Amino acid sequence: MNIIVADIGGTKARLGLVDAHLKLQEVMDFPTSEFPNFTAILENYLFKVKLQPDAIGIGVAGAVQSDSVFMPNLGWTLNGAEIRAAFKVKDVIFLNDLEAFAWGVDTSERTSVLKPGKAVSGNRAVIASGTGLGMAVIHSHNGKFIPFATEGGHVSFAPRPGDEGLASFISSKCDGHASWERVVSGKYGFSNLLEFLKKDFASSHYEVFKGCPPEGVGSEIGIQAHSGNPLAVAVMERFCYYYGAQSSNLALMSFAVGGVYLAGGVALKIKDFLTQKPWFVDGFLNKGRYREFLSPIPVHLLEDELCALRGSAKKVLYQLS
Repeated sequence: MNIIVADIGGTKARLGLVDAHLKLQEVMDFPTSEFPNFTAILENYLFKVKLQPDAIGIGVAGAVQSDSVFMPNLGWTLNGAEIRAAFKVKDVIFLNDLEAFAWGVDTSERTSVLKPGKAVSGNRAVIASGTGLGMAVIHSHNGKFIPFATEGGHVSFAPRPGDEGLASFISSKCDGHASWERVVSGKYGFSNLLEFLKKDFASSHYEVFKGCPPEGVGSEIGIQAHSGNPLAVAVMERFCYYYGAQSSNLALMSFAVGGVYLAGGVALKIKDFLTQKPWFVDGFLNKGRYREFLSPIPVHLLEDELCALRGSAKKVLYQLS
């Protein structure tokens, strides 16, 4: 069986070919900004690999409720019936991109430890900061793991003491609602934190960021934080702390005693700050009397960016079995 799998984020779409044994090949990346829709990307990919798929599994950064899926960060709508008709394929299965990561956790070939601990049998959870912020839960039931998606990145943000103004600042920009995605994501988080914090630092520390587009701010903050720019360090500290805080929120809500997994491109790019500074772990454990509950839960970084593609294939095979 030939299964085409896709992982569509806000910045790029990654496609691959997977067989029934989850052997992945012909992996290609396509910048989403260069295509009008996903159909154009799929057409381009199939022309290059020159095959007819038996099924297509598509992980999307959006809420999957039907055979038609809207992606808010791209403004795209993907329609299963149209894809089946256009490409003459019987089965087209959509799943949330974080659900795809959740299905693929056990296939990851590279995983590192962000916070040591001792996992026990039970639920696990996946959180990923990329263009947006996604979360999924892996429910443990009768010895089997059943992943399911959430839209947890859009729940209301809760600032730590001293940052109360951050929630008001973001609310004023975002239709009166400050969500976690507006703080812990590549597209929104770094730029929001930078704009909020700049008033507390000398203007010279902010000069380097002038003219930098929002989607490029994160990379520049990483460079400047390594160079010791106090404003950049403050932004990175907040970002890592809040990433840890929302990771433990997810662990508490899902009872993820089996471990928490970080996925997505942002964590890989700031790995040294996540692992070499205490900020992430401080945010993760700062839950008052529930610090003791959270302390044993290990946190892993999924460094295998292809596990979401394998996860999509696992979901397809599961549904068609």
